[in-house]
Amino acid sequence: MKKDQIPEKKKKKRAALIIALCAVLLAAASAAAVIYNPAASEFLKGAAAKLTALDRSVQPEAAENVGAASKIKVYSPRTNAVAPNEITPANLKSSKNEYNVDGGVNALYDGIPETCSGDGTEWVTLDAGKLKALSYIRYLPNASSQDAANSCVGTRFYGSKDNENFVELGTVLPDANGDLALDWHMIEFSGYGMYRYFKVELSPGASFGEIEWMCDDGIISEDAPGKQKLDDTGFKFTAFEAASEFPGRVLLAVFNREMVLKNIQAVDCNFVPGEYYDIEFKDINVELGDYIRVMTYDYSTMEEAVPSPLTYRFTEASSHLSIANIYSDNMMFQADTDLIISGKAPCGSVVEAEIINTDTGEAYAGSDIAKGISEWEINFGAFPNGGNYSLSVNADGEELDFENITFGDIWVFAGQSNMEFYLCGEKKGEDLLKTDEGRMLSETSDIRIMNLFNIGKMGARGEVEDVPLNDWNGYWSEMTPDRAPYLSAVAYYFAQGLRERYGRNVGIISVAVGDTEINRWYPRGAKNGPTDGCTTTVYIRLPSRRSKEYSGTRVRRTST
Repeated sequence: MKKDQIPEKKKKKRAALIIALCAVLLAAASAAAVIYNPAASEFLKGAAAKLTALDRSVQPEAAENVGAASKIKVYSPRTNAVAPNEITPANLKSSKNEYNVDGGVNALYDGIPETCSGDGTEWVTLDAGKLKALSYIRYLPNASSQDAANSCVGTRFYGSKDNENFVELGTVLPDANGDLALDWHMIEFSGYGMYRYFKVELSPGASFGEIEWMCDDGIISEDAPGKQKLDDTGFKFTAFEAASEFPGRVLLAVFNREMVLKNIQAVDCNFVPGEYYDIEFKDINVELGDYIRVMTYDYSTMEEAVPSPLTYRFTEASSHLSIANIYSDNMMFQADTDLIISGKAPCGSVVEAEIINTDTGEAYAGSDIAKGISEWEINFGAFPNGGNYSLSVNADGEELDFENITFGDIWVFAGQSNMEFYLCGEKKGEDLLKTDEGRMLSETSDIRIMNLFNIGKMGARGEVEDVPLNDWNGYWSEMTPDRAPYLSAVAYYFAQGLRERYGRNVGIISVAVGDTEINRWYPRGAKNGPTDGCTTTVYIRLPSRRSKEYSGTRVRRTST
């Protein structure tokens, strides 16, 4: 097996102003908690401490971890997307419709490194037959001469699910000295992508000896053809060639993007020389950006049996259409500023979104192609205060629908106990809620609430893309007599005052947690003085740009 690595690749999405600021505040208010099985042994606890002490830089992924001190070999099996003997005119196409077993396009994949593919072919597409979890791409320039090797520079590699929308995975680049070494090279890209079609766009005169599209068979996460489920991903490994008999323990650890340990699982096995062992971890809860590390120990000595851990990172988007979980029914978007919605979708897929004014029937549509690390973004332009809208987003046969949406002025309430203090926590507020006026004020669709209660007790410990939400903690709702008593009293009176004075809808996002230092609520790296022992209230209004003419891809039409 060959050694490869997946480099860290951080590319943050831009989102609508309200959604972006929500995400920042939620990130600041959420802790990446270390989760342990309550029944974990002392060994697991010790291993967790050792894992968290590891260097936070991205470690190379080793397909087979073998070193001088290795007591056993452990690897995740990898295979070619299509075996050389399975490549036929049915699954290999070129721009000139050529297929020649003695050379030409077929020689790129004939499995014989000494066979030169020749030149003159502009592009070649290989059909793997079904979606594959692509790991990396290897290529060997024609070793006949340095000029032949250099001719390969500029060649580009692409992947696609449908043979229509292709995502660029890498380009052949020269070495530091300006030449391309006469040796195997590897194209590494971020995370795991599910692709069926693999395309090579050859540079003029390119001459290759061999190209391999490598797929990882160790990931067992498909619940249906082409549907990769990160929330119950499984991993398969093979262990063999034990140097001596020893009781082994294989640990699989899940880290978030900030390298904070989230979960850990263990499989025990008594390793014996000459035997092969299949090791499988099931139902691993993986999120985008997570790292997976697999470590093997001699349980009798607590020493590592394999010096370097297997390491994976999931930075490729899920094969499903997704959007941040702070989008929900009853949500409010910021009025009078560009509405930009964003999310993830299968690479190369076309994402279409539509907002319909359910009162007038007017519809606004937009689209984008998921690219990069499968991100998409659609700008609808500015909408005025008020209205009743529905939003639908669809891609690759999947659809997300949201109802009862409106526009208004969004305010974020963050702070400590004074800001967190519930309306029902003091007598005036409790008495108000019992009156006819109080009940009337507390039941209105003009005020929308996202109340995060105690999320974020540990402060801004790490970036969180999707905080855990439930019906009472996080999702948008209209102001109701049931919700109002447990809303921040400051936020309640503030929203009611704004609504009465300006006649505009008001959105409340409450992320206040008592007895926390204000420093914990600032983004990492911000410089602020110590505030131990004080109680601070903070409210931040999202900026708003008044209506302006929007010239973009916004499409207005009247539904029938």
